Amino acid sequence: MVCDQFSYFSELAKQKLTAKRFDHCLNVAKTAKSLAEENGVDPQKARLAGLLHDFYKETDSEVFVEMIKNGHYDSDLLSYSRGVWHGLLGADLLKQEYEFYDEEILNAIRYHTITDPRMDQLAKIVFVADYIEPKRNFRQVCLAREIAQENLDAAVLFEIRSSIKYMMIRSARIHPAMLNTYNALYANNSKLHDLIQKLEENWK
Repeated sequence: MVCDQFSYFSELAKQKLTAKRFDHCLNVAKTAKSLAEENGVDPQKARLAGLLHDFYKETDSEVFVEMIKNGHYDSDLLSYSRGVWHGLLGADLLKQEYEFYDEEILNAIRYHTITDPRMDQLAKIVFVADYIEPKRNFRQVCLAREIAQENLDAAVLFEIRSSIKYMMIRSARIHPAMLNTYNALYANNSKLHDLIQKLEENWK
């Protein structure tokens, strides 16, 4: 069933997205599958979630604005952009347009940019896979990949921390869900911080 869905949505995504974005989705799907196998999560479900995470990334912003204005959403969402909307609202579009009802996968799509304290293992995997997929080439990605091999939660913590720093440097608004995830799940976990610090020191 999931394999059939992957083939079906692959064809749709290929038509819907630019070649570069589609390639990114395939790479995230492959990375998510690998992380799932390492962390005891259904690899086929992770693969499908990875494929679908950016399914609405190139949707016109006006579609999202109309959803926020006419739906049951916090109007504060209007102060963000498609970078937040394509996951949070894209999951609802996927449900509406394609009658896709797998809540685990939908939540992984919702949380892959802003995170959430309620993230399950699948959502964490998609969040991490999006950050470390093979075509990513920013400065700390090799370190992020190494952390992901050691501990999934440490990878989530490292990537939230890095994302917050990146947004602060650029004076970008940080969605409160990301701060809440950091505070609620990881801020007091010294073992994760110790692991990250150790790998950072080795990486330097």
